[in-house]
Amino acid sequence: MLDAAMWGKEPFGYHLTSVPLHVVNVLLVWTVIRQITSPAASLSSVLATLVFALHPVVTEAVCEPTYREDLLVATFSLAALVLAMRHDAADTTLDRWRALGCVVCCLLAIASKESGIVAPLLIGV
Repeated sequence: MLDAAMWGKEPFGYHLTSVPLHVVNVLLVWTVIRQITSPAASLSSVLATLVFALHPVVTEAVCEPTYREDLLVATFSLAALVLAMRHDAADTTLDRWRALGCVVCCLLAIASKESGIVAPLLIGV
């Protein structure tokens, strides 16, 4: 609705919004892969991120504005995963904020699309 308020019926604006969302998703995927792999595997993490960034299945959501919910569910699910992976039991104050952010991102993922119900399950794993 925000896009409709900003851009009206002009399709360029919808594409202009989808591209930064895809860039955020790519950066979040890179962050997740970097946290999972060892520092020596930096080339493989870059290659995996490039596959995600350029794969036609993923970029289709960028090209077609009606798939915006796919971009949003990926953004919120990945953001929740990044927040959960940065859990630090020693820093309780900041960790509470991370937990709250993780819950909010999970709820936003579910609100974006019904497949967002996987986000809390992904965090649990």
